[in-house]
Amino acid sequence: MSHRHLREGPSGLDAAHVLPVLGLLDMPTYTPAALAGWPESRAEAALERLGGAREAREWTEAERDNLLAAAHQATESADPCTAVGLAVGLHMPFNYRGWVTHLADVHRSAVEVAARCGDWAGQAQAESYLGWVHRDQRRHEQAIDHLERAVACWDKAALPHRRMGSFNNLGIIYTMLGRLDLAHANLARALEIAEERDDRYARGAILNNRVYVLYRQGRFEEAIAQAR
Repeated sequence: MSHRHLREGPSGLDAAHVLPVLGLLDMPTYTPAALAGWPESRAEAALERLGGAREAREWTEAERDNLLAAAHQATESADPCTAVGLAVGLHMPFNYRGWVTHLADVHRSAVEVAARCGDWAGQAQAESYLGWVHRDQRRHEQAIDHLERAVACWDKAALPHRRMGSFNNLGIIYTMLGRLDLAHANLARALEIAEERDDRYARGAILNNRVYVLYRQGRFEEAIAQAR
């Protein structure tokens, strides 16, 4: 697959592979380090095909309707991997542009196809991203519902460590709502998973969120200690 091929007609897993790279290129803080964790040959090939941030932005703008059509077509199939992959791939390019209404529809459809096919992991991922979208829309109670479903689905998929992101997002939302005890509890659960997996990047991000909660609670000495 090439960038030119996608320009003619994005579809299926091909688009699911390249769209996350479009999102990375789209971010103003983009650096090649953002692709850490990708196989080196795949990352280099993707960057070469995409031709850089400007071309990625122009292509995404021009192909929005086609991308949406491909995503919705995937949700009509019995292939949750493609449906969820496309939804996740669209997330960063669409979210960065504020196309959150379209994005919510795509994630909602991905949730439905994954649930229909009994794909717990796929449903968990789609529920988590839908919660993220609703958070950005300030539809906080709906965001909480989807993130709690994501937690339950990760358990059913026997992938409890994947709950970390959902717990962290729940902590952020409860902080926004001023429900600080629930925020602290969810961030503590996220932090426990990060430490079990020795995920230093996630641990730092979660601790940063928890420091803010402690500050809001007036627990200044604890906040300072964790900030260090």
